[in-house]
Amino acid sequence: MCSIWIPFWSTHSFNLTSEGVETVLASSHSSFLRGVKKRMILMSCCAIPQNFYPLTLGFTKAIQMRQNDEFGDKVWPIVIHVARGLASQGIVYETLKLNNVKNYETFGTIHLIFNNQMEQTIKREMHMTLEYCTDTLRTLNIPIFHVNGDDLVAVHFIMRLAADFRAQFRRDVAVDIVSYSRFMTQRAATKYEFIQVQQAIMHTEPVVHKYIRELINEGVITQSEVDIWRKNSLGSYADAWQKAAKMSTGDIDRNIWHSQLFLDQIRKDIKKLEKLDKATGIDRSILKKICDKFSTVPDSIKLSPKHLGLLKRRRYLIENDKLDWVICEALAYGSLLLEGNFVRISGMDVNRRLHILEEATAGGQSYDLLNNLDYQQAKYIHCKSTTSQYATAAFEYGYSCATTRTLVVWEAPEGDKTSKAQVVIDHYFAGGYLKYNYHSNIIFLIPHYHRCETVSKVCNGRPERFLQLANDCETATEINVNRQFEQTNMILTNVSTPANFFHVIRRQLRMAHRRPLVVFTPNLLISSAECKAQMKQLETGTKFQPYFPDPSIKDIFKVKKILLCTGKVYYDLKNERKNRGLDGKIAICRIEQICPLPYQKINADLLRYYTAKVAWVQEEPLNQGWWTYVEHRLLNLPCITRLECIARPPRADGGSRSVQSCFEEHSRVMVRAMTLENN
Repeated sequence: MCSIWIPFWSTHSFNLTSEGVETVLASSHSSFLRGVKKRMILMSCCAIPQNFYPLTLGFTKAIQMRQNDEFGDKVWPIVIHVARGLASQGIVYETLKLNNVKNYETFGTIHLIFNNQMEQTIKREMHMTLEYCTDTLRTLNIPIFHVNGDDLVAVHFIMRLAADFRAQFRRDVAVDIVSYSRFMTQRAATKYEFIQVQQAIMHTEPVVHKYIRELINEGVITQSEVDIWRKNSLGSYADAWQKAAKMSTGDIDRNIWHSQLFLDQIRKDIKKLEKLDKATGIDRSILKKICDKFSTVPDSIKLSPKHLGLLKRRRYLIENDKLDWVICEALAYGSLLLEGNFVRISGMDVNRRLHILEEATAGGQSYDLLNNLDYQQAKYIHCKSTTSQYATAAFEYGYSCATTRTLVVWEAPEGDKTSKAQVVIDHYFAGGYLKYNYHSNIIFLIPHYHRCETVSKVCNGRPERFLQLANDCETATEINVNRQFEQTNMILTNVSTPANFFHVIRRQLRMAHRRPLVVFTPNLLISSAECKAQMKQLETGTKFQPYFPDPSIKDIFKVKKILLCTGKVYYDLKNERKNRGLDGKIAICRIEQICPLPYQKINADLLRYYTAKVAWVQEEPLNQGWWTYVEHRLLNLPCITRLECIARPPRADGGSRSVQSCFEEHSRVMVRAMTLENN
């Protein structure tokens, strides 16, 4: 009880100022209820505001998988809605459709609608066009029970009926509890149309008093028992309030609001990971085993000519020690599976990722390569999602919070579609740990590239929006690396090599501090001939490199200019430097991990170049991309006194208007980057 009142005391530094966070956080807890035949049932309330119930379904699905609840008989999701939100929020309909999608089904959700009839007293056309707030559920043939909230016996009967329906048919069911709000908001109480309603409500006997009177008249309880119960209950509330007021900040443990379903496991895993070697490389024999399984299929599987050619090329790359992005990603997932970790990847097009799933066989069957590595491996789950990025991203985030031995990956679709999940990114991906104490290590794979060919095509992942949400301090340049990961709310990378992609995926399950990870994937590098990895870069002892100095520089005194960049633009700069004969005069350094920045590695490298000028180069427009984030942080380093930005002109949209303008802007960026006289 004391934990409920702690967030409401402003004397604690733990106090949260966001509207509604106190009540949501205080309602998060786990407790045991006594069921039929004295069986104990664990009830876990999630710290989730209204209209975010995809997270609840993600929680439920993860726990069902962990407990081998194949048909949802042991773990049930119960979602509480308000009438206005149910009728007006599109997320409700988007999430309802997930229950009919493979690997998203929770085998029925009980929807409780607390209908205070506020909409009935306001002009209907201002809020909803439906006759009832529950009409949204009718589109998917969900049975709906309407019950009078003042009749507790009827409410109990309907709830039992809804539970029986869910247990027997494993389908969604809704209970609309029609009642009223005794204490209206200040805004509602001042409206004339509410005055008469409020007066009628205040003259109505409270439902608790009414039910107590009925029980006394029937001889079930006595008035003295009621008085004792009331005295004990109110006394315990008052004692908890006073105890919370006297608690010091050091006595408060954030984990008291975290569900016990997985808190204990998280604590155990953190202790193990703190002692674990942070190197993410694996033994060469394991790499060869995965490569062999990934490039061959049993003789009983008859593949189409297209897939046979794909496997032939894959074997050629492996035999010549030229591992591309596809192979390195498969090696990362496969090695985690062999270590006993589950992998769940979700997205609209995961069934078409040929490096993961062979789907179009000659017989029309499917053959999953990563689920056939070893008979003792963990399960690889690929989930083809619906077109709703909002609902699926929230579902996967909730799934990742309720499991510790599963790598959860959400792949955003191509195009500028990540913004459709911006509400989830703002509210939970960036603020879930600080607001609600959620421990998530989900990976967001965000396609991000700029292509000028026969058509100007831009797939803008909007990295500036993610970086705006980062909470790392721009002046803390001397902070320890472990301390950086402990304080940050997310990790953001823009890797430029397949080997680093392999390591950053594996590192996500080996970090003591569980934080969400964003990986911007440059799809144009997948087929690049110069972007390959060798087996030795993935072997035991190797690990993720957050910063790459220029390996081609032999004499640091000849360097006149240093170009800092991230991602695919490195290869454009490298080729341009070679074509202009500026090798040795311009150093090109890559930052692979943008948030948190590897300050110590950058500073140690750039201090070697005494008089060289420093510039930041990006292919994104000046007002987008990475510049607004890295500018002040890099200038706070002792090695940098002046920093120039070389980028496309500021734009409101993501890309150029035509192929010609795209080439012209790209050419100007390359010319400025290779110019030495102006520095």
